[in-house]
Amino acid sequence: MTDNTEAYVLLLDERQKVLFANAQMAETAGTPPHELVGNSLAGVIGPANVEPISDSIEQLHKDGGTQHCTRQLHIGGEPIFQCILVAVEQVGERYRATLLVLQDITELQQAQQKHCTLLRRLVDTLMQVVDLHDPHSAHYSSRLVEVANAVGRELQLSEADTRTLDFAASLANLGKIFVPREVLTKTEALTAAEQDLVQRHVQFGIKLLEDLEFDGPVLDAIAQKHEHLDGSGYPNGLKDGHILLTAKILAVSNAFVALISPRAYRGEVNMEQALNQLLQDAGSKYDRHVVAALFHVAENRSHWSEWQDGQ
Repeated sequence: MTDNTEAYVLLLDERQKVLFANAQMAETAGTPPHELVGNSLAGVIGPANVEPISDSIEQLHKDGGTQHCTRQLHIGGEPIFQCILVAVEQVGERYRATLLVLQDITELQQAQQKHCTLLRRLVDTLMQVVDLHDPHSAHYSSRLVEVANAVGRELQLSEADTRTLDFAASLANLGKIFVPREVLTKTEALTAAEQDLVQRHVQFGIKLLEDLEFDGPVLDAIAQKHEHLDGSGYPNGLKDGHILLTAKILAVSNAFVALISPRAYRGEVNMEQALNQLLQDAGSKYDRHVVAALFHVAENRSHWSEWQDGQ
């Protein structure tokens, strides 16, 4: 069965000596499979490739189970491999064996990178569409991305959450393109129906984006950006414990940028006033840690105050 796969398969003993090699591995090594038995792992895949895999094998036998990793190895060139390591307690009279499976994912990685590049370009275009739709929101999307990402770095988000936050901030207000411009630019108080329409921009945006493939809960973060810790937000009245951290960051960042940006019905609020208002709502509407992170970041972002001058 292993000879009919394009993956490289090796079974190693506790000293990382080969107990079994499949046909694909033997073909690449230029040696019949049975002659690879007894060789060291370095002798089969090359010394340059052993160290990162050996580290994973050691970790495997500490933790047990299965390890997954991605490595760029010099096997038949410099492809990128997905490595799967499985701890095998006993094979015959051998103990602490390791099953190593290497799958070339170079083309898959290239395809994913191309997909990410195209998705990023689409997102950038949609950001411009949102800003053009509301003349009072010029640069709003890019500023929201800047603030959200700065807060995310301050809170030391994981790489996955950082990507989620970046995309969510970029597309957070996409649904507003379905709200008539005359509503967005209205200088008088909105009617109840108009207020409801503005709030529904969240669902409009999710509906527009639901067929796109994101690496992470981007749509959930967008859907929760107006939820409050005390359950007073919309559209689902979620409470703390049911709101993503990325959504909490997006909520605070969105509120901050909205306050320091001019609106058709009011002028902007200065940065100090905006921060103080968020502080008053910390613990009820907004996460205290996120607000504190924004305060710390804002101290070193003097150019944010220039946004109020149309710069």
